[in-house]
Amino acid sequence: MLTSSMDDEEITYKTLRKIQQAEKNSPQITQINKEFYDNVTVFLNQLEKRLVDEKKPQKQMLLAEESQNIEKIIRNIYEHREKKIMLAAISKARGGNPGIKYLLPEEKMFFDELYHNIVLFRKKIFTNHSKEIEPDKEATSQSKPNRSTSKTEPNAEKNTEKQDDPIHKTKNAKPQKDNTNPILRILENIPSFVGTNNQTYTLYKGDVISMPPDMAKMLLNKKAAKKIRTDH
Repeated sequence: MLTSSMDDEEITYKTLRKIQQAEKNSPQITQINKEFYDNVTVFLNQLEKRLVDEKKPQKQMLLAEESQNIEKIIRNIYEHREKKIMLAAISKARGGNPGIKYLLPEEKMFFDELYHNIVLFRKKIFTNHSKEIEPDKEATSQSKPNRSTSKTEPNAEKNTEKQDDPIHKTKNAKPQKDNTNPILRILENIPSFVGTNNQTYTLYKGDVISMPPDMAKMLLNKKAAKKIRTDH
């Protein structure tokens, strides 16, 4: 006897509709027989054979209509479960704990592969933007204000002058003569980025920096900085 549900019910139009409604109404993947897809395939093949063997035209029409309706129900059951599997894979990739207890063996394979691909894609994206997520220590130490120097000793005059210099030098920056670049005050923390001058910048709120006009314009347009003055 062909079975399709956890209760080992015989596969019929009625039992398939019952599974369809349960899947439609439940936010979680419902429990069905582990051999559901194999069983419905056999069931459809048997129905197709009956259709081929049937000699009466009227009976053939009824069998053809029944076959089409059952195929639609099976597809609908699959699509409901497919959507839940995809959402579960996304949830797990984001650190969630989705309910996947009732996945069928082939669905579990689909879930595992989907989850694996999502994790790989997320890793690729975040790795490509790793500088934005974790600024390297060298760049951070050059650009981030040193809070420990807020208390200075009277005889540390040279160090104080160096800390109070309003122009924060960036990684790989080269000295410039006759600087005519705009002077900006940074209004928010900005992740590390490589400028059009091939210098690496890691900027923090409150930094004051001289930048090429095109880069300054970009930060001004984003309201991430404001112009203090322009050297002439």
